[in-house]
Amino acid sequence: MIPTNLLPENVKWCIAGGYAACPALAGDVDIWVMAEGPIFDAYAQIVTHLQQTFDDERLVISPRPDMSHDRSVHELYVDDVTIEVAQLYTDGRNFHIMVTYNATPEAIIQRFDISTHQVAVTSTGRVVLGPQWTPPHVMPTIIRHTGDRTAKRYEKICHRYGHQTVLA
Repeated sequence: MIPTNLLPENVKWCIAGGYAACPALAGDVDIWVMAEGPIFDAYAQIVTHLQQTFDDERLVISPRPDMSHDRSVHELYVDDVTIEVAQLYTDGRNFHIMVTYNATPEAIIQRFDISTHQVAVTSTGRVVLGPQWTPPHVMPTIIRHTGDRTAKRYEKICHRYGHQTVLA
């Protein structure tokens, strides 16, 4: 699923979204690391591991956010705080690594905006489907609106899976 050296040992993670829905059509792989302690400790552990494992040309580390200023810009898809850690190109794929605190795969996908991507695959291979999940061959639905971003994502996802966009 992911390169064996991509993350430090003993971190809990899942792949959620487009790659979990249909790897053949996904543009990247979104990896969600589920921190069990302080989120910035997990961020630092992953960054250190990535810097020691991969060369600079393939790795883009996201700046460590200062959560004391504006937490809202760092909340992606889930109720718990989530921050982007890095993007990495390796093994012919783009990997997008995020860390979230005190979450489960179920909690992560529960907050997704488009039904087709409400799916996760855990590090053990367990597939987790959200309550409003639809398979790629079925027309997706908008689960929750996140402003203009949802409409653009909906069009992109419809196109990816061969559906005509129908926005109500």
